[in-house]
Amino acid sequence: MTLVRTQINLEEEQYHILLAESKRQNRSIADLVRESVNKQFLKKREKYDIFSLLIKHAVDFKKINPKIPSDIAENHDEYLYGKKSKWAYLMQKPKKHTKNKT
Repeated sequence: MTLVRTQINLEEEQYHILLAESKRQNRSIADLVRESVNKQFLKKREKYDIFSLLIKHAVDFKKINPKIPSDIAENHDEYLYGKKSKWAYLMQKPKKHTKNKT
């Protein structure tokens, strides 16, 4: 993790709260600020990040519906759009009708 040096202005009360907490926890003020930023902003962003949600709940899908095929991750396109899709019949091209020549 690369750290970027920055400077912030705090209200006097905020500074004293951070100073007291840093002494109590034997941590730096910078460490407490980084932790606060992570809790306040980064965790909320992950909550709405679709990739994070998928990774977090990937195991749960099988628990929710045991009928989910075991190869769904590898063959997701086939299940969504291809032959394994329950809507595959909608994707098939209609057969061309030939006129009977009599």
